[in-house]
Amino acid sequence: MDSELMQFPVQWHGRLLMHAEAADVEAAVKRIYIVLGLVDGATITPGRKSSSARYVTWQVSAVVPDLATLRQLFTMLESLPGLKMLI
Repeated sequence: MDSELMQFPVQWHGRLLMHAEAADVEAAVKRIYIVLGLVDGATITPGRKSSSARYVTWQVSAVVPDLATLRQLFTMLESLPGLKMLI
């Protein structure tokens, strides 16, 4: 990640690809936002299910104040139980 090209704060958007049986994804992401102080303007909304219904996507976004917080956000999201991929 080239921080010289990024102007903070940034409006970050991502997607979580979660196993469908993963519990309380929305609550877990909201807790991450609270811990990192990203509550204002942060969102999480359910997306589509895979054709086999094994996976569900979640659209996430937040206003991130600096590179250190962005890296923490990625680390915390990547540790969610049931995460297949963070895009």
